[in-house]
Order: sequence, then C-alpha cells, then structure tokens
Amino acid sequence: MRWISVLMLVIAIAAGATTAAIGQEGFARKPEYSLTFLKGKLVRETPAPEERLTIDSAVKAGDVLRTGWRSSAKISSPGLGTSFHISPRSTIRLASDQPGVLLEVQKGRLRAVFDKISEGPSAERIITTPSAILAVRGTEYGVAVSKAGDTSVVVFSGVVDVTDSGGATPSVSITAGQFCNIPRGQGPSNPTPHSMGPGDWDHGQMPSSMSGHGTNGSMGGHGSGHSHGGGAMGHGG
Repeated sequence: MRWISVLMLVIAIAAGATTAAIGQEGFARKPEYSLTFLKGKLVRETPAPEERLTIDSAVKAGDVLRTGWRSSAKISSPGLGTSFHISPRSTIRLASDQPGVLLEVQKGRLRAVFDKISEGPSAERIITTPSAILAVRGTEYGVAVSKAGDTSVVVFSGVVDVTDSGGATPSVSITAGQFCNIPRGQGPSNPTPHSMGPGDWDHGQMPSSMSGHGTNGSMGGHGSGHSHGGGAMGHGG
C-alpha cells in the first residue's frame, strides 16, 4: 500500500510538471551519493559490520547512516541536484530498491535542498518517513521525525506535496513559509505559517506550535568534533 501511494503521488506531480513524462526507467535508476561534509561522528549501520565513516568514505544506495551527538553531515546527489544536511542524532537510509525514493528519514532531522531540474524524470525526488511521503519541485525544507515516527515539515522555498505513508488521505501542498505535522497513522495537518529561515532550522529551532513534537536529533549544540569538507553546516553549506 505504501508504494502504491508513492507511485500515485509521483504521477500527480509529474502531471503538473513541465518536464518529460516519467518512464519506468526513472523509477528503477539508483541515484548516486557522495559525502561532502562531516563534523564529528557518522556511522554506517547497514550493511554490517557497523563502520565509522570519514570524509573520504564512499556512501551508496541502501546504506543506513547515523550521526552522533553534536555531529552533522551533508550527503549530496549531484546528478539530481539534491543535498541533505543531516542533524545530530539522526538516522537516515539512502534509497535502494524503493521506487522513486531518494532517502528515508528514520528518526531525527535534516534540511533538504532540491534544485530545479529542467529535464529528465522527477520521480526520484522523494523523501519518506515512517508517517509521510514528501515529493518536491525546486524546494528547500526541513523534516523532523520523532521517536514515535511522527513527522514535521517546515518549507523555506518551493512546494512540498505531502501525504501519509499509507495513502489514506489526500495529498496536501505545503508552500514556502508554511509547516505541517503528520502524526503516524494520520493525514497531514492544515498548513500553518512560520517565520523561520534555514539558518534557524540548522540551529535546532522549530515553529512554536511544533515545540511539543520532540525529535531525537536536534541541531542544538555546536560543540566538539572536527569539521571536514568545506566549512560550517549553515545555510548553503
């Protein structure tokens, strides 16, 4: 049911896009990733055995990655104009056999930046969480996942189309300056205005009405740890 929902959302976005229609090969192609920034500790949990990574480590589809306390990382997929700024104490999975999905946020938080793509399939520009499916067009946004699997989405630019992971509710479009919550097993809340910027997100802030939705992986604390790969994790880093 979950991947039927992904497919339906992809088709809906593609119908309104100016790019070419999505073919089956667009769903099947595995994206390539690179580790372009690392501060502190980043561990590859899967495939076994567990391994601590360095800025020179290769990452690939199927990897499950976990940042440590006061640690952060940036994963890029240049061929798809995408980068993911991963916050401390977060766990993500780089997509493998999941149709159209670039990354799954299992817990914690990240900021995703999607450049506009003028040609080629847009099917791969999707993020999933335990409670939501997020599809984008030229977008920058933050996503946070609690230990219970609830999801919060804060959009800084562009549009994010959100539906629940089971596809039981209609898709909701969240535009720049809006946020919403998607509790596990429920549909998205109504979009609500916010005044945050990407820098606020990178420093661990959340819209005030989200403050009760605690997530494991706050960006708070820029403490110890060595930085590699091009400077601070601030906006655009």
